[in-house]
Amino acid sequence: MRRNCTGAVILCLALASPAAAQADTFTVDRASDSVADGDCSTPGGPCTLRGAVERANALEGSDRIVLGPHTVVLGGGLTVTDALTIAGGTIDGDDADFTAIDARADLALEGVRISSAGNSGVKFRPGWGQGGIAAAAVAVATLTVTDSTFEGNSASSGGAIDIDPAYELDTRAVIARSTFNGNRASGEAGRGGAINLWRGALAVENSTFTGNVAVGPGWWSGGGAIAANGSSTVSLTHVTIAGNRAEGGARGGGIHGPVLDTLALRAGAKSFVPIMVTNSIVTGNTSEPQVEQDARAAALVVRPDDCDVAVGTGGGNLESADTCGFNDASDKRGVDPQLGTLGDNGGPTRTLALATTSPARGAGVASACLPGDQRGLARAAGRCDSGAFEFTVPGTPQAAIPQGVVQADAARSDCLSVRRFKIRLRVPRGEVVRQAIVKVGGKRVEVRRGKRLTAIVDLRNLPKKRYRVEITLKLERGKPVSGVRRYWTCTPAIRWTKPPKV
Repeated sequence: MRRNCTGAVILCLALASPAAAQADTFTVDRASDSVADGDCSTPGGPCTLRGAVERANALEGSDRIVLGPHTVVLGGGLTVTDALTIAGGTIDGDDADFTAIDARADLALEGVRISSAGNSGVKFRPGWGQGGIAAAAVAVATLTVTDSTFEGNSASSGGAIDIDPAYELDTRAVIARSTFNGNRASGEAGRGGAINLWRGALAVENSTFTGNVAVGPGWWSGGGAIAANGSSTVSLTHVTIAGNRAEGGARGGGIHGPVLDTLALRAGAKSFVPIMVTNSIVTGNTSEPQVEQDARAAALVVRPDDCDVAVGTGGGNLESADTCGFNDASDKRGVDPQLGTLGDNGGPTRTLALATTSPARGAGVASACLPGDQRGLARAAGRCDSGAFEFTVPGTPQAAIPQGVVQADAARSDCLSVRRFKIRLRVPRGEVVRQAIVKVGGKRVEVRRGKRLTAIVDLRNLPKKRYRVEITLKLERGKPVSGVRRYWTCTPAIRWTKPPKV
């Protein structure tokens, strides 16, 4: 039996069992963008991508769409309202003014190419469209992108991916082994040529950003590759950010932020949330001043601008300029990483190869070396290269590592959790609750009664891991209903010796 939950609260406890939902797999067998050409209603019957998305939205549980080798030219945007995985194939926006995928629920992309979307390749905004903005932090919403390519997409913010969850919603985005090339953010916002993060946590590893552009009128705009807001947390490991630009007065050709938004301040935020960069290459990114704001500039002058703010460093980074504040003894500043052009160097996505004489070779911090590079090939144990590409002497065999594991999701680093938030318990319609029980990590916490049942989830000072929040409602009539949610405590913390430069 399918469940239909209404209202602004994401957590719906009116369910028989969290394990009751069964995942469905839809195999797309044609490139048409019309549901009429394949509504996927019959096993083995005609199925288009749009038909599969609509069917998956109507079914409870996390479903999977296998797009395979098909290229689907969209006639309109796809809206995802229930947890979904899309694997393989190309989704082409045909340069039209709509978002290729508007995800209001968990979304995973595996080996997908998204190109030419005119209002973001993907907008990840869970919590929206449920009676307005979701009211409480009651679930973990996840965007996972692996082995995928975003190319030639554009928007006012987040040309390839715009992450904009509802306030207080716990959101985590993980990008691995993927390439972002030639995406653009322009307009009044002009933030994040490739990725714009308004809220939540973003972990990127073994990925390449090149040729992306952010265009905007001033300090609020920028981040040719990545822009992060002040209520966000960003972790970049073995990432190559090269040749991206900020134009029209925007800042941060490579990385822009964080900017603390006023709503975060009102919610009690006390400081900027840092960006952590480890074993990465940030090079050749530029910005140009806005002529109207600089009377001394007779023309636009391109300047090195890899980062517009001093970011945190986990060591092993290499920068061609000296704008990111990489000050660890293992970091290298003012050096040319000697990258090749974007090309097919093996693996599912294109990469920027290292030259034989590149100073990025062996420059990574051993404790933070990932098992493999962007292509899925093994890294040298104990002396890995900085960036997404691991150099191999031509003719030397290089082992592949198991795929399907997103290393950024593993609890590798220590952290200092500061998370504490309120959840609201949704009572099944027409029922009276005799007792409400909430346990966090197996320990029972207080449930407060008022207009709504609420409980505090306190994860402060806990080690980095996912904690189970178990909720049980004992009703006056009928069987108890229960649900389980899992929350990450934090991403790696950065302890500043001085406040970040903004």
